[in-house]
Amino acid sequence: MHLIPEGALAPIRGDRAEGPLVAQAKPAAWGSPCLAGRMAHIEITRNDDGSRYEATVDGAVAGFAEFALTEHAITFTHTEVDPAFEGQGVGSALARGALDDALRRGDRRIKVVCPFIRAWVGRHPDYQELLEPSRQS
Repeated sequence: MHLIPEGALAPIRGDRAEGPLVAQAKPAAWGSPCLAGRMAHIEITRNDDGSRYEATVDGAVAGFAEFALTEHAITFTHTEVDPAFEGQGVGSALARGALDDALRRGDRRIKVVCPFIRAWVGRHPDYQELLEPSRQS
């Protein structure tokens, strides 16, 4: 079973019927993202036309995770975070939101070739099942 650790940055709203995923970060005092001394509001949306998930912070695109779709798989290929938002949890929120949405949809296998998302999965044991055995090393 796929579980998100209690207290972790996680989508708090959304599936295909409800609209975008929203991730709310804890204050920086707890070691999570903070923008200018306030809690970061990171929204993760799937942009099918652009073949990517996008992270926005207060309406500004802060990063994206590109994917390729085939009939049976979604492959995460590349992730970027705007330098202005680096170190603020945007990449982690993006990885978690994109993977959670792909899992929730359940219509394709999930492949991870993007080094950033692969490393993120490696640090989160509850997502290890997503890595294909032949590519874990």
